[in-house]
Amino acid sequence: MLRDRLAKLLRGLTSAMATLNSAWRKVWINLRYQTVIFGAGCRVESGVIIRATDGGVIVFGCNVHISRMSELICKHGEIKVGDNSFIGPATIVTARQSIIIGADALVAENVTIRDQQHGTDLGGGPYREQPFVNAPILIGRNVWIGAKATLLKGITIGDSAIIGAGSLVNKNVAANDVVGGVPAKVIESRQTGK
Repeated sequence: MLRDRLAKLLRGLTSAMATLNSAWRKVWINLRYQTVIFGAGCRVESGVIIRATDGGVIVFGCNVHISRMSELICKHGEIKVGDNSFIGPATIVTARQSIIIGADALVAENVTIRDQQHGTDLGGGPYREQPFVNAPILIGRNVWIGAKATLLKGITIGDSAIIGAGSLVNKNVAANDVVGGVPAKVIESRQTGK
């Protein structure tokens, strides 16, 4: 009985410390980048990097959880994460134009979402010096993105879609579709029962 009470007390203290540490991280981020906006109840774990530079804006809805070691970087463009979404550990989200993640999204660990790539013109000099090619990414509501998936520029993922672990998404995904593979292909269309 005493052991259970102590365990409950320790869990409560651990949760309170995590909440306090998250609050300090958000204050620190806001001091450095005034164009990062956190909705009520957002949680930022240790090792998270959030940067909005050169006019970039990052907006988190309410109750967004950003797991440890994730990076959200926005230069010039915008990143918006909808209410009640989860960004898994070591996920990278990089925007130069626009990345919108709908409410209730579940993004697993080690996911990469980028709305840009370096230019690849032959004779255009080293790739690192070529201008970026950008196109927005729109991720609908209630989307589940599996571990180690990669989402490339210019795609739209419909509401309630599922992206399989390790997938490379380079084309649009319809609402309710389950996709997987490299490149990602439709495995199941849940609205039609295929």
